Amino acid sequence: MDYDEIDSLLKGIDYVSKIDATQTKLTNFEAHYRTKGDLDISVFNETSGVSGGVQVGRVSSVSVFFTTEKFKDVRQLLSDAKGEN
Repeated sequence: MDYDEIDSLLKGIDYVSKIDATQTKLTNFEAHYRTKGDLDISVFNETSGVSGGVQVGRVSSVSVFFTTEKFKDVRQLLSDAKGEN
């Protein structure tokens, strides 16, 4: 991920992390924000509720899944890395 993508990634995290079942009539939903460097932030529903995930890369990718509350931590780490604090 490039430094100049951090601001748009933070906005993408803010947007995606607010998505829930009230925004669609469909039984299942999934939303993604992807950077040019293939860092993918996603939200999706499952039987236990809404979950989030981060995936890096398309080939030999690495994925981490968590509750959507953890997006605050991911956002904070990126903000700290950018030097906003």
